[in-house]
This record gives sequence, C-alpha cells and structure tokens, in this order.
Amino acid sequence: MSNNVIKILKPDDYRSFKGWVTDVKNVNPVFVSSFKHPQEHKPIDMYAKIYSLSGSDRSVFNEILGYLMIDAMGLPQPKYACIALVPTKNIMDNIQEGDLHPSLRKEVFQRDVFPMFCTSKIDKSKTALQFHGKIDAVASELAKWKHFGDAVAADNTIANIDRNLGNLLRTGANQYYLIDNGILVNHYGWQQSHLSENSNFDNRLLQLSDLYLNRGQCLQMKSAAILACDSHNNAFMYAYQELIYWVQTLYKAVQNDYNKFIDFLAYRANNAHGLLTSRFQMVI
Repeated sequence: MSNNVIKILKPDDYRSFKGWVTDVKNVNPVFVSSFKHPQEHKPIDMYAKIYSLSGSDRSVFNEILGYLMIDAMGLPQPKYACIALVPTKNIMDNIQEGDLHPSLRKEVFQRDVFPMFCTSKIDKSKTALQFHGKIDAVASELAKWKHFGDAVAADNTIANIDRNLGNLLRTGANQYYLIDNGILVNHYGWQQSHLSENSNFDNRLLQLSDLYLNRGQCLQMKSAAILACDSHNNAFMYAYQELIYWVQTLYKAVQNDYNKFIDFLAYRANNAHGLLTSRFQMVI
C-alpha cells in the first residue's frame, strides 16, 4: 500500500504563506501557501484547508476519498492533492483572533506540525466568469459541459451532498473543475448509522438540472450519467489500496468507522448503474 496519488509533503517542503481565502464562504478556514511538490521543479501554490483530525471529524477522509475517486474516474479537478505537514510556527503570525474556532486553534497550535489537506491552486485569471445570482445561465452552460453527467453520477456514487455551484470552478466557456469533497452523506458528519447503501442522498447538481434544464437537456445529462456509472467499480478498485493506506495512516485508532465507509463505497460503486437508473426511474 502506498500514497501514489495523494502525496505527503514534509515540513521542509513548506515555502511561504500567501494569504487567506476570503472571497468564498468556506466552512473551514482555507489559506494559500507555496510548497515544494515532488512532481514539480519549482514551488507551487496550493490551497490548504485546516480540518480537525479528531476521530469524529470526517472531513479529511472525505476529501481524500473524493479526490481519489474523481481522479480514478478521469474527471477534471485540481492537478495535485496532498497531505502537507505544515509547520505551525510559519502560520502562527498570520492567524488572527477569530480565524479559527478556539478548539481547532488549540488542536493546531499544540503541535509543531499539523497535517492539512491541500490541493493545487487554479489561477483565478483562468476563471473566465463569476456568476452572481445568474443560476439559470449557469445551468444552461452546465448542460453543455461534457462532464456534467459524469459529475452527477460521481456525486451519486460517493454521496457528495454539497456539490453546490461554489464547488464547481469555472475555467472557461463550458469548462469546470470539481473541487471540495469535504461533506459526504451527512452535513454534520456521517456516522455508521447513516451509511444506507441504497439511499438517494442529496445531489445538488441533479437538483439544479431538474429545476433549470429543459426536458431534452435533462435526458441528455441523465443518459450520460448512466453510461458513466459503468466505470465506477473500476475506479473504486483503482483507488482502494490508497484509501486503505490513508485510513491506516490517519485513523489507526478508529479504523472501523472508516473501513465501514469503504465497504459502503464498494457497494455503491459496484451497483452504481442500478442505483442511478432507479433514482432516474429509467432504463438505458
């Protein structure tokens, strides 16, 4: 078992703090820093998310699982994801009162280094348009995005219930990147009792389609989504060993919950076609 996709960045890979991300509403604090990455010759900017590592906070696991599955499905997302061991002394000077919840602040700064989930930064200069309340225009363009059906299917399988428009990064006409997999199954953090394998979990992209796309666009998207499901079991098999690696690395003392989620995902990936056709009430 190894971390083939999501790398571990060592403390001395950290280069510099660039600033807090404040232009979007993040549930958890996010900042941009420069890191040395093993697959790049020069340091790169990455978004770093500060999540609690307590056994009851599922966010880092969710992010890892989502990134690995989206990667295995071949859908557009940030080029790199990593767990960076960030020296806390290097961000202490940039933390102001209120930036972190007191309990998270205590958890972070009682350590010399703190593991953070990071993804490579996508230049804002490439983000061609910011939508402000023009949801019908967004939906109309999403209908032309070649990965729209794939994204609906992916979120159905991994139970991403928070793929709102803020978690789609527009990089050009009809072009989007999938970002943020921190919330799966339940908004308040999943428990084993929430892992109902055959449930229709909230799917924000599907809801958007039903509200704003015309009948022809909906049928086209749903057909593409059903076809995309054929690759989900292979994607799971590709990601499986690395998922196990991260559970054993990050959650050694509380592995059972996370192994249950992997079993839940295995079922949904293997039955992705049937789950989605049943949800759509259609047969292709």
